[in-house]
Amino acid sequence: MKVLFVVKKRINYGASYGLINSARFVSNFLNHAGIESKVTEAKDANAIDKIVTEYNPSHVIIEALWVTPEKFEELLKKPRHKNREWIVRLHSRLPFLATEGIAIEWLKKYKDITIAPNVSELANDLKQTLNLDTAYLPNIYYPYEYKKIPKQEKDSDFIDIGCFGAVRPMKNHLSQAVAAVRFANSEELICRFHINATRLEQGGESVIKNLRNFFGDQEHQLVEHDWLTHEDFDTLVQQMDIGLQVSLTETFNVIAADFIVNSIPIVGSKEIPFLPWLFIADPNSTDSITDQLRFAWSFPGYNLQWMSVWSLDSYNKEAEKQWLHFLD
Repeated sequence: MKVLFVVKKRINYGASYGLINSARFVSNFLNHAGIESKVTEAKDANAIDKIVTEYNPSHVIIEALWVTPEKFEELLKKPRHKNREWIVRLHSRLPFLATEGIAIEWLKKYKDITIAPNVSELANDLKQTLNLDTAYLPNIYYPYEYKKIPKQEKDSDFIDIGCFGAVRPMKNHLSQAVAAVRFANSEELICRFHINATRLEQGGESVIKNLRNFFGDQEHQLVEHDWLTHEDFDTLVQQMDIGLQVSLTETFNVIAADFIVNSIPIVGSKEIPFLPWLFIADPNSTDSITDQLRFAWSFPGYNLQWMSVWSLDSYNKEAEKQWLHFLD
């Protein structure tokens, strides 16, 4: 058995972005479990035939929707690909999937392809309503060592809140910025609201324009960071007091995992499957987000953080079982 993950190359994002991180984490686990696996980037769909032929895998996993039904039909007709299992893994819930105009059209046209969402609910939805061949293949988070980061000496008048990730409407940046400022005001602190400003997706230009105008004439500050390698991002996370990931829809959130393993409190939404309920806020309520920020700030003790570590570990173990069951 050999498993090949194929990701479309994204020139503007460098070597670290959600899809390729997801594939690498799973591939690393499979290799550790004794199943040969590899991740490769393809310039376009025309490169798939050569990549797959050279590696000769039993399973080909295409990460996300970027290969047309016509290209799949062409690939599956080739005798050399006859005995391979082809899988398309989805990384979105329905609200996010709805923004991709080709999504349902392509899914209905895929023949002899397994559709594998990373959330079980979507796998069930597609199976029950479109009669698709589906499998639940969740994300696996990177192996880590829990780090108890000592508190850094810093100006006591400021609080650093990290709301990282690609800037797009469903990441809910503006609501979280409003809540962060409300919280900072209640604590008589100046908020430094940190974001990644160089990845704008699905209307992210409007989001970042509103963020810049929101912070433009007040003492609270918007701090914009480039997209970083995972190692450099880890260092940045360690400089934060609290993390925010209260998104409207989310299926892969390595950022929350980064905060957890660095012992920095993280407030998110129920969309993050491994986050304990104590740290979950309603993404449609700035009151809720503000209250959860206050809780994370008032009770940052390591006993509470260990709840997040335990929850992340439990999620990982179940995800690993799911992959091994699928490949058995």
